[in-house]
Amino acid sequence: MAEPFHLKPGTVGFLQLTPAATECEIHLVSADQFTGKLISLGAKSLTLDATHCGRLVIPRQHISALLPRFAEGDVLIQGFQNPAERVFTHGEAEG
Repeated sequence: MAEPFHLKPGTVGFLQLTPAATECEIHLVSADQFTGKLISLGAKSLTLDATHCGRLVIPRQHISALLPRFAEGDVLIQGFQNPAERVFTHGEAEG
């Protein structure tokens, strides 16, 4: 994608992203953090090829934030525990 885009969380039933750079940082509810290559993000879990410990399958309820490693700024997705609180847009976006 060449331009930023914004999604309204209430209108999205399924979103699959296949970015050119799949390096990301995962923040867990327990305050643990992992970095690595994002393999998949499904309805129930995220699969990460973690830099220091290999392949991890993490249940979504344990994830607090997903951040792309190539970007600076706000989190890509935040609020995994409660779908009503999920934030998908960049911090500067309105709505």
